[in-house]
Amino acid sequence: MEQPKKANRKIKEGIVVSDKMSKTVVVEIERKVRHPLYQKVIRITNTFKAHDEGETCSIGDKVRIMEVRPMSSGKRWVVMEVLGRKKEIIEEEDKGMPAHIRRARETEAKETKIDTK
Repeated sequence: MEQPKKANRKIKEGIVVSDKMSKTVVVEIERKVRHPLYQKVIRITNTFKAHDEGETCSIGDKVRIMEVRPMSSGKRWVVMEVLGRKKEIIEEEDKGMPAHIRRARETEAKETKIDTK
């Protein structure tokens, strides 16, 4: 007797925007679509609650999530892996920036560190 095939599970990548719940993170997925009438590219964001068993994710991390059976009323995704930490992602974005913008960001970061102490 043949076993039924499991449906292909959806996989998405996004940024963690909240980790305040126990074993749950909120992941924001951004996609760009062209408006059907005006042809302007629109940025659309969706948020998904995902299960994070080890509580390894923090705000700003880039993660890959996979669709699973419902775990609660709003949680239907699970974190597969952390693709990058917040600091690593910022450094990658800065690589393509002109030098004067990078220096401005660095000085802003230093000023905020001094102000908080």
